[in-house]
Amino acid sequence: MNIWNYISTETSKLEELLDSKETTLDQVLDDESVISEMKNLNHKLLEFFNPERILEMLDYVVTIPPEGCSEIRGYKLPYVSSELFISEVSVIMNSFFPVDEPKDEFGDFQGANPGGSPIEKDENEEKSSANNANINSEKKKLSEDEKLSEKDFSELLLKKLFSVIDTDSMNPVLAGYFGKIIQCFINRNPFEVTLKTDSDSSLYLFG
Repeated sequence: MNIWNYISTETSKLEELLDSKETTLDQVLDDESVISEMKNLNHKLLEFFNPERILEMLDYVVTIPPEGCSEIRGYKLPYVSSELFISEVSVIMNSFFPVDEPKDEFGDFQGANPGGSPIEKDENEEKSSANNANINSEKKKLSEDEKLSEKDFSELLLKKLFSVIDTDSMNPVLAGYFGKIIQCFINRNPFEVTLKTDSDSSLYLFG
């Protein structure tokens, strides 16, 4: 098969997935063209990665795959997720490091794009969300249509990312993903990464 025909076919498959409301994150990550299309700034693909899916994708690179899982879950999904995190596209970078100028806050986590009306969260709920390292609990909060500001969401992502090294027994594969991602962040946003890790080290490294 001609290489250009192959690329066109793979891109068309991804487009079909993105056009369906039933498409899951796993299906998109399993598509052969997702990394290249992310770097090519595919508009539909960028819109697909809302806050909930970015958080779910981060789960793949910071948690050990369940025992007996498929090869796709154990190897491909974490690898592809890590590659998307270092693609340097704005939808990813701005999630971890919100821009300084005033912006709308993240809207509903259930498929909404940034720009929805923010809802003030109770201080106790904010503290609980920021300090809650339990993935199932976080997903439950998202499923209950809670809303977070960009700052809150950024802190949630960074805390989860740094959880990889906040352990007595570091998994070498997950540590590799962490190193690759944090190196990308340092190269792209050295000041922001330094500021975050210095001023909020207790949040990210000590729970």
